[in-house]
Amino acid sequence: MPFTLLLTRGCPFASGSIRDALASSAEADVTPGELEGLLSELPVSAAPDGASLVRFPDTDLPWFSAAPISPGGAALCVSYTHSGFDRCCAALIAFAVELADVAEARVFDATQQLTRELADELVDPESAYMAREFQRRIEILEQMENAGGAPLEYPLGLHDWVDDYFRFHVPVGSLRGSRARMTERLEASLRAQDDAWFRTVSDGAYLLGRTGDDAGLTRVLLADDGYVQVWPRYGMVPFSVPAGLTLSVARRVADAVGHGQLEFYGRNVDDALLSELTTRAKGHGLDLYLWMIDTWPSSSNP
Repeated sequence: MPFTLLLTRGCPFASGSIRDALASSAEADVTPGELEGLLSELPVSAAPDGASLVRFPDTDLPWFSAAPISPGGAALCVSYTHSGFDRCCAALIAFAVELADVAEARVFDATQQLTRELADELVDPESAYMAREFQRRIEILEQMENAGGAPLEYPLGLHDWVDDYFRFHVPVGSLRGSRARMTERLEASLRAQDDAWFRTVSDGAYLLGRTGDDAGLTRVLLADDGYVQVWPRYGMVPFSVPAGLTLSVARRVADAVGHGQLEFYGRNVDDALLSELTTRAKGHGLDLYLWMIDTWPSSSNP
């Protein structure tokens, strides 16, 4: 569930939930057309579900999504797995209060109406509010990590993350009687990775990161199913940081133990797909995920 603010002309609530407040009055509430007009000065693109994906005007980086809701009003949402969540959250609170003034509406978070004075207190980096949201972010990132998921710079509906969409497989065949030799070759390839360190996590499982930085960015697993798996460890950094190293490691492993064969969600990584993935590894994870769904709509996508 993303961090969400509601823009509505509904009455402030003293108890209950945002849903209670919205149900109290849909009459003359903020309409989809009004929402579009309120965002007209910002760089906006459309999500597959029709939500508006708003970018920061100064950097063009992902900021928040905005969508009309029933029975009235609009939801303004920031993904907890966005690498810049803290900035996005604070900036959205301040911006939403301004929008409410323009639209003669109100803004609510999950428990209260946000006034301009309260918003100024909440966005203080040292405030208990921001500390609580940061802790919530940590919890969601841990959920994502434990479930093998991947981040979204914008929420998709109520989802901050989805199944991993940047996992590679290198076919190595049966390991019967040859696991020790395969492990030796695999570790040699990881040790030779440019500008990177690696360490053994457990038998056949490894973690790699960039030289000079302790953060692990890429996981490698010599599985018993005849494949070496290579995928990112996302953490709090932008998608492009682990994606670049992960793709480089996957290619090196394929050359070292897979006779050059590399697979991406059941597809052979030929020159055309490699070029596409190399370009998209430098961008945003959500863009890659939506491209995969659009390109392979009925196949084995994440």
